[in-house]
Amino acid sequence: MKVQAHDVGQYIEAIGRGGDKIRDYLVRSEIDRQIRIYKSKGYFNSEVSTAVKRKFGVDVVLPLGFGIIKDTTNLLWICDAKGAVRRDIVIYSLPERPAASIDKDFMLHARDSVMRYTASDGLDSSYMGTEYNYEPPVFALVSRSDSVVCSELRGLWKMYNGRAMGGPFVCQMQHDACHSQVIAIEGFVFGPGQKKRTALRQTEAIVNSLRCMPPRRE
Repeated sequence: MKVQAHDVGQYIEAIGRGGDKIRDYLVRSEIDRQIRIYKSKGYFNSEVSTAVKRKFGVDVVLPLGFGIIKDTTNLLWICDAKGAVRRDIVIYSLPERPAASIDKDFMLHARDSVMRYTASDGLDSSYMGTEYNYEPPVFALVSRSDSVVCSELRGLWKMYNGRAMGGPFVCQMQHDACHSQVIAIEGFVFGPGQKKRTALRQTEAIVNSLRCMPPRRE
């Protein structure tokens, strides 16, 4: 990308007007590139991706290294714990509701409720929740490359009543009319003292790869 201006002042003014669009374009391009890599031969995890499709009726692009660590009625927890930064993906379904009602309050309540009974650090009273004080979560409506608009929540997670654990997360939810459900996919990372930018972007690519598919006709 090339930005030109007659002088420094005009350059600063141009970046001030269009900086967010430039950033969003670069991030979107990076995510789409990562999805293409994960789809390619030698990277695609067909076994786990097929398990997701059978359970929820959706397509998601998962790379090798991820394995299922929890499988309940309406939830799959998939993890890659190799390396310095652990990457986790949680996919779950919720009762159907209009897309317009999948707002910030709904997403916060849903993820806190689901993750409370999904993730702990091994201590009886510990549970995962959203960090509200240090860095409040941010809600947005995002348009993906397939033109589907999703509700997205970004923020920090932490363990309550347990060990000092936490990190960033990104969660997307959308109304899946084909299967009469709200489908949610969340990615979060954990790596104390490690730089997490690359791991989070890789996890974000998986989150953005989810596609709702119509049921197959027998």
